[in-house]
Amino acid sequence: MVSIWFLPWVFSAGCVCGFFFYGCIDKEG
Repeated sequence: MVSIWFLPWVFSAGCVCGFFFYGCIDKEG
């Protein structure tokens, strides 16, 4: 699931949470 949370991590914008929901959860905690 690295590629899933990796995308939002690169953006680090937060608004992409909607698109990459799974990534957002991983990044948030």
